[in-house]
Amino acid sequence: MKKIRLSIFILSLFFAAISFAKTNETTVPLLFNSGNASPYGMASTSVEINGKKLPLLVDLGASKEFLSLTTKALQGNKVHFTGNKTCGKSLTGKTCYPDIIISEFKISQFTLHNVHAELIDKLWGGHTPKKMPGAFQYGIIGLKFLSQYGVLFDYPHSKLILTKDNHMPYEYQHNNWTTIPFVLQGGITTTTKINDNTPVKLVWDTGAVPSIINSNNTFRSARSNCPGYLPYPSCHKKPYSKLIYTKQFSVDQKQLPNTWFMLEKLPSSVPFTGLVGDNYFRNNLIFIDFKNKTISVHPDVSSS
Repeated sequence: MKKIRLSIFILSLFFAAISFAKTNETTVPLLFNSGNASPYGMASTSVEINGKKLPLLVDLGASKEFLSLTTKALQGNKVHFTGNKTCGKSLTGKTCYPDIIISEFKISQFTLHNVHAELIDKLWGGHTPKKMPGAFQYGIIGLKFLSQYGVLFDYPHSKLILTKDNHMPYEYQHNNWTTIPFVLQGGITTTTKINDNTPVKLVWDTGAVPSIINSNNTFRSARSNCPGYLPYPSCHKKPYSKLIYTKQFSVDQKQLPNTWFMLEKLPSSVPFTGLVGDNYFRNNLIFIDFKNKTISVHPDVSSS
């Protein structure tokens, strides 16, 4: 009888632990067409702002942003203007936008109150939101918002999971992950070795569709034409028709799943060599622990 009671007690603790984990995490469904016919667009998700549902892009590379919202996103919504401005730099230069406060913001099962955001009138490259498709018209969820949580990117199954205490979601813990360090330096940055052991600084950026690397770097011998089956339009437009495949892709001597980068000429002012983007997230499960500043990667077997 004592053994039965002990077994029941252990099982109750087990299920209580699972229940606690579930209340501290939420699953966020993702869409990838962002209003385009092609499924290979930026990831977006549906949120609620003061009870109004709208789609927002999920941009890990928006390193200075918490939330960036357009006037269309705020139509019919009352927000508080603080009188301050938030400023940041991108490949297109420095930008400053009005700081606003939203009384209620809901993403899946998580609700936040009195959330700061910036009111934007332009997106990357100076594009006007109203001329862009789908979620581009409403704005983005940036790195500062995501960094409040542990974040599991499961692109192969069209979802991400936010965890309040930075734990890896229970159902993923059985996998054999490769864990590497990162620094927050203009985004989530890793010093990575590619092919001939050349160390390069790479920023992990879900807004990079696809991954890119500076064409001025020393990868000339590894260059190849962009094959026709890759579903990224930018890969098939000159001068972006060349890419490199990695034979070695490692951080701190830990080998990560190999990948490919599109070659692009980057301004000399940027402090990085390239961006780990959409194609890498689509082929791997990626968990980011912002508390311990680590990235864990596991290849998605369903994509191979």
